[in-house]
Amino acid sequence: KAHIQSVAPKQLKKDAVVNNDKCILGISMGNPNMEKAKLEASIQWVSKNFSECILIIGDSLYRYTLQITKGMPPEESLDKALLFGEKFIHEHEPLIEKYNRNCIFHWLPTSKLEKNPLFNIYHEKFKKLYRENISYRKIVDNFIGIYLGRVLSDDNLLKEKNLCALNYILEETTLITCLCAEDSYIFVYPGSIKSFIDIAEGVVTNIPKPLLKLVFISLRLKRLKRL
Repeated sequence: KAHIQSVAPKQLKKDAVVNNDKCILGISMGNPNMEKAKLEASIQWVSKNFSECILIIGDSLYRYTLQITKGMPPEESLDKALLFGEKFIHEHEPLIEKYNRNCIFHWLPTSKLEKNPLFNIYHEKFKKLYRENISYRKIVDNFIGIYLGRVLSDDNLLKEKNLCALNYILEETTLITCLCAEDSYIFVYPGSIKSFIDIAEGVVTNIPKPLLKLVFISLRLKRLKRL
């Protein structure tokens, strides 16, 4: 079962789902929290608290995970990632239909959202922010460390994988900014994404204005006791 674990900004915890009818549910490919009963718990929670939800599925972003974990070249990893996303949507369509009466769900692959005309504009701004804003660079670099896990022994390989992780984070942040610009700013996620929490709490300065509206709801998934 899913419960609210935390809300950023903290002062909105009591009102995060009050008078808000639309949210985004982030679905990361390859994440165990996005599978089977765990995914259903998140879908069920959203259906009880919102009347409309954008299911943003990170198909194009998954190419970076494949490059990091499987060592795939960029072109092959993108093809595999897009196919994986299509398969994921097809397999989980019955689950979404199950809860569509209470909440209208819309699939939105990141590969489609990347075609938004604002994407390149915001992407350049975040690359510049990473280069020039020490505070933001530390937040991103810390998250890269978590994302990659243990330090690899091959320095050249480590540098390559750091770049993949950096690209992942900057693209993901850009995509959420594009949605905030369209007035979809409540981001629900089963787990925690420190960089988004810090942004929502106002730790990072000089971010694109649409992202100032961001509300990040972290869900905790709890196993139910069997009778």
